Amino acid sequence: MDKIKVKPERAIKELKEIFEIKEDANFKNGESFQSGEKFYINKKHLERHEVIEKLQDYFADKVVEGGYVEVDPITFVFTTFEIKQGQP
Repeated sequence: MDKIKVKPERAIKELKEIFEIKEDANFKNGESFQSGEKFYINKKHLERHEVIEKLQDYFADKVVEGGYVEVDPITFVFTTFEIKQGQP
């Protein structure tokens, strides 16, 4: 089965909904937030494995048009991932 190609803008919008990121969320409040194409999911909200599971579920039938998603190495407070252009 071919995967559905989604534009980065659509993926960002839908991932914001999946991870329940509010428009006014920010680092200072300790909330999960998104800046540009990078997401910062607070570990108080979801553990790293839960973030990865949600990403796997979302991308099970989708692919970012002209890009990919990269989960950053383990960090203390946030699980971070980014939608990048090009090939990994």
